[in-house]
Amino acid sequence: MPFHAAFIASALLFAAPALAAVQHVPPTASKPMQPPGGGGSAVEGIERPPELRALFPAEINVPACYARSYDAKHLADHPQQKVTAMELRLVLRTVGSDDDSARGHLFQLRVKMRGSKPIMSGVGPCMVEGGKVFCGIECDGGGVFAKKRDDGSLFVSFDDMWGIRLSDGCGEEEDERAELLPGKDDKAFRLDPVANCPPYEKW
Repeated sequence: MPFHAAFIASALLFAAPALAAVQHVPPTASKPMQPPGGGGSAVEGIERPPELRALFPAEINVPACYARSYDAKHLADHPQQKVTAMELRLVLRTVGSDDDSARGHLFQLRVKMRGSKPIMSGVGPCMVEGGKVFCGIECDGGGVFAKKRDDGSLFVSFDDMWGIRLSDGCGEEEDERAELLPGKDDKAFRLDPVANCPPYEKW
């Protein structure tokens, strides 16, 4: 799997029904997560500020997924909303090799939009900016802010970001990319934890 010099590269498309049929897990109250090995601020050389520890799974290389598929009634009540389904995957990854060196707080964002058959996706690292967790998509694809809620769900928002650009990788043609701008009904999204989150190698 090739990687960009600044970010990881490549994300996989998957069929829309797969996300629509995702199994939701009842939200539970979140607790501050501590990194393995005594609660320090670094794991195998990867810094873990409190904002990232609160959002990412405490277990190394064990992903967490949050998703939502909007039903027909919601979309009818929000006619300007472009997003029909969204999923955010998170993992603290320390494994790397010559051909697979991605490590750190990594994410994959998958979005289904009105009028678009495939689910577009983007990947990259998450970091702390101004006290908030920002997840930036590779290849100048913009990004989103993510925050864990007290009920265990995830709040994803654009805040002051221009939007996101999703594709299958850095080399895709412009007509094969999809942009999502923060419109009236596409400014913020609440995602719920889901079961059976796939491992990073299958993203």
